Amino acid sequence: MPLIKCPACGKDVSTQATSCPNCGHPVASGGDKPQKKSPLGVVLATLLGLVVIAIILNPANQPRSTSTTTAPDNPCRSDWTKCASNEDLVNHYSGWLRIGRECKDAANDRAKYGNPEWPWFAFGSFYNGNNYITSGTAIAVEPDAQFSNGFGGMAHSRVTCTYDLRAQRVTDVLVSPR
Repeated sequence: MPLIKCPACGKDVSTQATSCPNCGHPVASGGDKPQKKSPLGVVLATLLGLVVIAIILNPANQPRSTSTTTAPDNPCRSDWTKCASNEDLVNHYSGWLRIGRECKDAANDRAKYGNPEWPWFAFGSFYNGNNYITSGTAIAVEPDAQFSNGFGGMAHSRVTCTYDLRAQRVTDVLVSPR
């Protein structure tokens, strides 16, 4: 049990004592110090109030009129020739997922050892510009593929797939180490 000095007489007093046994002077011990109360309740109540206000004021929760106007569908979604740029084609053309799948299949066919490992959304990278639309050839890039190196280890690889948009087929696949 730790001891402290009495401020009045200087004798040793237990930290658990409320007064000095020698002179009776009150002793401020570590265990008897008043503790500050945490404002946790106030903080939680404030946060809850802000959440309720945000929900009430959220425009999505406001009543809507029965007449709705919708933006016209992006023509690029169904026709790649109507896309404005390579980015528009990759992000909006509904056939881009098929292109990625066909590029992945072609790269898998060219793998020498085992099955390559692909990120969740393969071939999401592309080159900037608008040459995919003008040339009819898209280049899909996957910088994070992994191909077996023949010793059982997986090597980080970059796969570049050239795709003919008019003929709807893969024309070339290049797998290179990163």
